[in-house]
Amino acid sequence: MKKTARLPSAMEDELRRIGRDLKTARLSRDMSQEELGSRLGVSFHTVRSMEEGRPGTAIGTYVHALWLFGLGHTLKPVGDPSLDSEGAALRMADLRRGASGSAGPSNDF
Repeated sequence: MKKTARLPSAMEDELRRIGRDLKTARLSRDMSQEELGSRLGVSFHTVRSMEEGRPGTAIGTYVHALWLFGLGHTLKPVGDPSLDSEGAALRMADLRRGASGSAGPSNDF
């Protein structure tokens, strides 16, 4: 069995929510786990794991299912840099240091 790194509990809760939502979408279409698995190119065991929100399930499986159910647009904000307030604050701090005549923006990433 593969070992999966432990996620923060809030992220585990979010995966479980996504899994439940995907299960609801599947059931509203009267689709079995086997049929969804066939359409996704995975086993029904993988579909069950996804619907349970297990973190070891490939992210591509979640994304493919969202797309299949017409929910791909819900991924738009995922990773959007404009929503990264900490990153924006760090960029502003770098700009301020550069404007004050210090060493300038860091190239250390």
